[in-house]
Amino acid sequence: MYSYTVELLQWFGFNNNTDTFAFMLCIFAGILTCIAVRFIVRLIMVSFFNKLNENKTIPWIGILLKNKFFDKASNLAIPVIISIFSSDMAGEYIIWDIVVKLSLIIIVLYVLDSLIKSINNIYELREISKNIPLRGFLQVIEIIIFITGGIIFISVILQMNPAALLGSLGAMTAITSIIFKDALLGFVAGIQLTAIDMVRIDDVIEMPQHSIMGRVIEISLTTVKVEDFDKNIVSVPAYTLVSEIFINRRGMLKAGVRRIKRSFKIDAMSVCVCDGAMIDKFKKITLLKDYIENKLADIQNHNNNLACDLSEKTNGRRMTNIGVFRAYITVYLKNHRKINQESTLMVRQLEANDNGIPFEVYAFANTTDWAEFEGIQSDIFDHIYAVIQEFGLVLYQNPSSSDIRKIAL
Repeated sequence: MYSYTVELLQWFGFNNNTDTFAFMLCIFAGILTCIAVRFIVRLIMVSFFNKLNENKTIPWIGILLKNKFFDKASNLAIPVIISIFSSDMAGEYIIWDIVVKLSLIIIVLYVLDSLIKSINNIYELREISKNIPLRGFLQVIEIIIFITGGIIFISVILQMNPAALLGSLGAMTAITSIIFKDALLGFVAGIQLTAIDMVRIDDVIEMPQHSIMGRVIEISLTTVKVEDFDKNIVSVPAYTLVSEIFINRRGMLKAGVRRIKRSFKIDAMSVCVCDGAMIDKFKKITLLKDYIENKLADIQNHNNNLACDLSEKTNGRRMTNIGVFRAYITVYLKNHRKINQESTLMVRQLEANDNGIPFEVYAFANTTDWAEFEGIQSDIFDHIYAVIQEFGLVLYQNPSSSDIRKIAL
């Protein structure tokens, strides 16, 4: 094209500075041609695939269009046109050969970047993407591609062999590893999280030491985004999840149950052996009727076998109000329609201390919804606090200001 332009100018009688004018005309014509060809190629490609995407039956076409893959691919016409216009230029204009190569590298990198994003978006349409997220691995590939492209880009500018340039960069590896320590840690941790299935999209995780609890909405190469229950989004470094303790509630959500594990304290001074009046009162409680009858029969057989003198309370086995109360809570939970009966269910005493006798309820609610779970748990303990006095027991609590005021008066 350049030679043809020179001959054309000479034919029109331009004999002075012909090379310069030819060069300028080639640049001008090349720019216009690049714009025109790129516009035509883009128009044809985008129109064609928009037509295919009218019925939305092929989702990957819509994703490629959304990520402007065809727009970026149409830019490949630019280095081709530049190469055609500069192919026969004189040696002093060899710079255009470098321009062609550099523009081709940049355009190819942008096209590959759009393609990788599209692959990730297409993969996320599948259900398996929640269990095995591909984003981290694609980011690794993307980094490798851009590093390779950067090395080739620099080698073209310096007119060096890429392998020789890569060898000269080896000495900078130690410095780079120190400067980008956090990025490298995140890189490795991101691979670990995905490879050993520590976290998935939609998992509910909790990090008590950082006051973080919420749903995982995104797993990238270096960060994990968590949306808490106030709709705030927290970005957690991937290496934090590997190096520190966190709780993943995936098992809870999968099982469809949520654990109730809460304790309350009973004043030790209110514990006593049940007398006849108390036992008669407990027999009237529907949930305890069978338990009282079976327990009395078992105790009587035991005491008869030992021939115990029951005139002393220390002799033989006897029912206590705290034991009956523990049995009552157990039966109450077993008859609660919102408590899962297939999971572990128990009411136990913990070691007594200077704050009384701790009683712990351990059961599983038939829901994973936070609000509903809290309602079930609160209803259970509302009932416990309300009926505990019917068993002659008293909840332990530190003296309040009103207690101190009564003492003062």
